[in-house]
Amino acid sequence: MPYNVRLRYANLDLYVNSQYDEVGNRTEITSSLGAHITMERDLLGQVSRMQAQRDGGSDASTANSTPWAAQMTYNAPGQEIERLLPGDVVSEWHYDDAGRPEQHSVKTGGRESRKRRYEWNVNYRLKSMVNELTGHKTQYNYDDFGNLIGETNPFDKIFRMADDVGNLYSSGHKKDRTYSPGGRLLEFEGTSYSYDEEGNLVEKIEPDGTHWRYKYYGNGMMSKVVRPDGKEVMFTYDPLGRRIEKVFQDRLASQLQLRCAAGHRRARRTDRANPVASFFVLVHIPFILPSRREHLA
Repeated sequence: MPYNVRLRYANLDLYVNSQYDEVGNRTEITSSLGAHITMERDLLGQVSRMQAQRDGGSDASTANSTPWAAQMTYNAPGQEIERLLPGDVVSEWHYDDAGRPEQHSVKTGGRESRKRRYEWNVNYRLKSMVNELTGHKTQYNYDDFGNLIGETNPFDKIFRMADDVGNLYSSGHKKDRTYSPGGRLLEFEGTSYSYDEEGNLVEKIEPDGTHWRYKYYGNGMMSKVVRPDGKEVMFTYDPLGRRIEKVFQDRLASQLQLRCAAGHRRARRTDRANPVASFFVLVHIPFILPSRREHLA
């Protein structure tokens, strides 16, 4: 059964509403500012067409404007091979026999504006990328364990080295960063990091003395961030572990409201000490619908 998920910004009186189909694929997005995005999907659930427009209301010029639209085409394994965009823009991908990207080109009005060729080694690691319009080539290097350690292009060289346990460094001397025996980063470029007994980051001190502090619930999910100015950002989650509330300066910065299928009940709770910070949770859930977590930060 299709269902909706609404992200509500209470202090601004704004919302973003998402519509999902029976298998959890998002098919429509609307917002209180007038955004209206629809997505058509193929049998594999991949987006084959996307259309975006603004609901103009009384604004006739906006309401009658041509919607932005894009069309996507895929090959048999499900890889995108073509994307048609407004302005006569065409993006094309070509793959080798192993399914790895081999060439990507973008044409505008029939004229190539981007053309990249990719080369791979036998271990499916990217060996080089060539800009076929300029001739510039970027090469990538790996260690014996397959970790990317370097990038070389005509203008710069970037180096990254891992030690025997996987800790990363930006120099071959492996002294530019400090790690704990458990692999936790303790110091880098003058910034120090502290952790609790469970490995959660609890404090970050920058070179100028700026402090960031982090608090967690017993299950390890972040409950609070204390900024350098002493102001707090607090987070709340529903029983399924999904973040539903973010509060800053006693004001509700964002809120996630779930609209459930029949058979579910929705409860609304309000903090009496802070009437602004109201939120929704799910109770008595006989089964869990397919859903996608929304990042509220």
